[in-house]
Amino acid sequence: MLELYQNKYRIPPHRLRGWDYSNNGCYFITIVTAERQMLFGDIREGKMVLNEMGQIVQNEFFKSFEIREELFLGAFVLMPDHLHAVIILDNMKKVPEIQQHTGDKTLHRPPKSISSFVAGFKSATVQSIDDWIDTSGSSMKKFNQNNPLWQANYHDHIIRNENEYRAIVEYIDQNPAKWDANNVHQ
Repeated sequence: MLELYQNKYRIPPHRLRGWDYSNNGCYFITIVTAERQMLFGDIREGKMVLNEMGQIVQNEFFKSFEIREELFLGAFVLMPDHLHAVIILDNMKKVPEIQQHTGDKTLHRPPKSISSFVAGFKSATVQSIDDWIDTSGSSMKKFNQNNPLWQANYHDHIIRNENEYRAIVEYIDQNPAKWDANNVHQ
């Protein structure tokens, strides 16, 4: 069911009610470009071939794991218009929740959580791509609220057992080949 927020309809959050996304665990996430724009490269013969923007996104993704000691990467694939990843969160100690205020709404984003990771990653990619646009002489429009790079939300799934983990990793690994075979968004 759609909710009305600031006079706009939006899909309600699909997060598991009552779950603290800074809890240790394995998370399957999918982050999609705004309007599913094919921005990061092409699938050729079942393999993802990154363009310059795709290389920037992939580099920023991997850099996230270098600077965040609580995150570990289980699997990853960058596709022309989205990415899939298994992220393992292992917080040695909990930190207090940060509250962010946006107008009349307070957002709760615990540090060292999946949501803080995704927000930081999205912000870093936009900044890095905009810097590349500036230095490359590209005629591409820079990304901002009126021209977003990413969809506002992302999909996550808490991985509950080893069989589910293996199935998701296999799905991620096979995603480029299936894209080519089915010629549909995966």
